[in-house]
Formats: sequence, structure tokens, C-alpha cells
Amino acid sequence: MEVLLEHRDPAILARRSQGNHPPCAKDKSLIEAAACASQRPRKAVEKSVKNLLRFAGALNADDQQIHQLEHAELVKLARKSFPVTKASSAGLA
Repeated sequence: MEVLLEHRDPAILARRSQGNHPPCAKDKSLIEAAACASQRPRKAVEKSVKNLLRFAGALNADDQQIHQLEHAELVKLARKSFPVTKASSAGLA
């Protein structure tokens, strides 16, 4: 399914091929602290952390940071940045 979406919307593939950017230090610390405090199953937390760090890196590449944005704006940006899987927006829920 993702391949078809990438074919129809080359911008999706372009966003993915821009490379992985590291998150800013504050966002990384925030994500790690939230993971440590979470009561969710370990596997779910690990997946969310991975997705959130990737999302934070994408935001950092655009000079934005998770710790500076409101929750609703973060969800909106996550859905726009990762429209195929919505994995990052699930990590924000």
C-alpha cells in the first residue's frame, strides 16, 4: 500500500529520503522521561519512542521542537509529516 501511495504522491518519498535528522536535546530528554514514566507495555513504549524521536528529528530539521508546540499542533504536524502510517501521531495520543 505504501508503495502505491508513494507512486501517487512523490512528496511522501521525498520526505522520507531527506534522511534522518536527530531531535534536539530537549525533545530527546522529554521523550525519554515520558517513556520512563509510562505505565504502558514496554514494547508499545519502545515503538512510540522510536517514532517520536524520528518525528522530533523531522521537526528539528524544520527548526521546530516538540517542547515548544501545543499537543493539537503536534498531532496535526505528525499526521502531515507521516501520512501513510500515522505511527508518530499514535505516539502522541
